[in-house]
Amino acid sequence: MSNNFLGEEQNPIIQQSLLNNNNVGRNLIIDKIEQQITNNWNTTQPNKLGPLHREIFKPLIESRLALFGGRDTILVQIAKFINQATGGYLVIIAPAGFGKTSLIAKLVIEAPEKFAYHFFAPYENPNSVTEEGFLRNVVEQMALWHGYTNSLPKKLTDLQALYHNLLDKPLNSTHVLAIDGLDEVVNWKIAPHLSRRLPDNLHIILTIRDVGQDLAVDYDFPNNQTDWTLDKKICFTKLVLKSDSLMMNMQIA
Repeated sequence: MSNNFLGEEQNPIIQQSLLNNNNVGRNLIIDKIEQQITNNWNTTQPNKLGPLHREIFKPLIESRLALFGGRDTILVQIAKFINQATGGYLVIIAPAGFGKTSLIAKLVIEAPEKFAYHFFAPYENPNSVTEEGFLRNVVEQMALWHGYTNSLPKKLTDLQALYHNLLDKPLNSTHVLAIDGLDEVVNWKIAPHLSRRLPDNLHIILTIRDVGQDLAVDYDFPNNQTDWTLDKKICFTKLVLKSDSLMMNMQIA
């Protein structure tokens, strides 16, 4: 992508920001890329997508559903979160072996047309833990929510821009992006993809293995100064709502 296309050479703010290694110029560039990608998708002739990338997770989902049972209480709690009109994040934290992946598998199979999903599963699919593998999968699914059927961009920077553009787009009905196993991401930073405030009707559900990490440091979920704490002895040790971020520590039998 040429400098002339992005406009760095004509924009002194971008030039100086890049020289000073700060984010102002980069944000302006990302805005330009987002607009250009959107324009291209709106004007090019449709090129129908083939089988969705998420089909690679079908064996994983089937194997986890074979082990799934009960947990009606937590499913009810998640349903209440999803049915809120206000968009937001639900972060589910539990130790290894507590059934986080099985829970996500159960959710996405119940209403696949409303869910976009991704499993960070290095043993089943090594490409799933790469940034490009993640973005190519979820962008493809989210694009269909908005009626896009064009081929996906090939460059990683273009996929990043399109992902953030789709996160900002209004939705007329409830849709959910479910992401399992954030702790498996080790060679790149996923936090920038989870820091945007979400529009109404868009919810993101994530699972993380509890290894004593500091979510405020490792991730950048949106929040404000309002905290709400609810203790539940049956399924939860703590449920914390921070505006559009809902964090849940789970005890799954």
